[in-house]
Amino acid sequence: MLVVLATWEAKAGGLLDPRNSRLQTIEIVIFKIITQKLLEHKLKECTEQYKTSENVLRALQNVGQIGSEVLKNLTE
Repeated sequence: MLVVLATWEAKAGGLLDPRNSRLQTIEIVIFKIITQKLLEHKLKECTEQYKTSENVLRALQNVGQIGSEVLKNLTE
């Protein structure tokens, strides 16, 4: 019986070994931490891009208003 179990464990990649289970848990936690850090970094980049585009849009609207006032004064 022990030989069969040992053979099955070897075929299963040692999944029954508690050390492998702990290692897999640690790997999953590390993966989640790295993924979270990457997502936080991406969110920061997207937020900065959004703020930049908002500022550019606001400036473009101001230029449009000034151009509209100039054209209005020229036509009068």
